[in-house]
Amino acid sequence: MLRTIGFPGRYSQGPGALLELGALLKKMGFQRPLTLCDAVVAEKVWPTVAESMQAAQLHAACILFPGECTRAAIDAPAAQAKSEDPDVIIGLGG
Repeated sequence: MLRTIGFPGRYSQGPGALLELGALLKKMGFQRPLTLCDAVVAEKVWPTVAESMQAAQLHAACILFPGECTRAAIDAPAAQAKSEDPDVIIGLGG
């Protein structure tokens, strides 16, 4: 059962929720989503997210976060994000 909760914006969860992400982003008016995640999440979850975004005809990009919160670890993905010119950023993982 897919559930949607409206705080502070929108929160969806349940089986198949990631397959709905592309359609939801498109409905919200986004065209260039950028996903930020670590290597483990990228390997296990990104293919499903990329499939959803491709089905919604979105230009999707994924940037890997190295896992450490150092200035260099933050600056590198930030520079990559600027070059992608995203209109929304998605943090994937926990």
